[in-house]
Amino acid sequence: MSRQQVLTCGEYANEPDSVASLLAIVNPAHWLVMQEVHGWMLQPRLDTNGSGRPQIDVLIQPTRALIEHGWRWGIVGIECKKSATKVGRVVSQAMDYTRCVWDTPNGFAVMSRFVFIWPCEPPKNDLESVMVQHRIGVAHPRGRDAERLSLWFNGTIAYADNGDANPRVAIDLRGGSKQGSR
Repeated sequence: MSRQQVLTCGEYANEPDSVASLLAIVNPAHWLVMQEVHGWMLQPRLDTNGSGRPQIDVLIQPTRALIEHGWRWGIVGIECKKSATKVGRVVSQAMDYTRCVWDTPNGFAVMSRFVFIWPCEPPKNDLESVMVQHRIGVAHPRGRDAERLSLWFNGTIAYADNGDANPRVAIDLRGGSKQGSR
């Protein structure tokens, strides 16, 4: 059985280009954007020495308008990578970010319910399962000219910007139904 590598998509030569392309399509009517936000880990990995502070590329906070359209998932993080980057290490980085508290520029400490990887199309099979278990989704451009943002989690569109029309917002984003000990 051959395993196909999952890579980030798009045509971004470097990470700053990737971040710029994301910021260009974030709808300001739906999201407040915070860039390069530092945080601290609630549960550091055992194999680290604790030096340095994590920094996520983008946190987006829903506006009142988006909340009124049904968004109930709070602030979410987006980690940006250049195109053709292997997704495995990015997923590991995003897993760390799901255990972070972020110090926002307005002085609040917040946790993000989800972390999305940009630009990446929804994966399949084992990788998708690992991502779902850790509340990691993908973000990629949509629309004829790739001018709108789409956030996916567990094969579901969590958010899709529809331009002047109302956004598409998921009612439920389940990551499995098992709870407790197994």
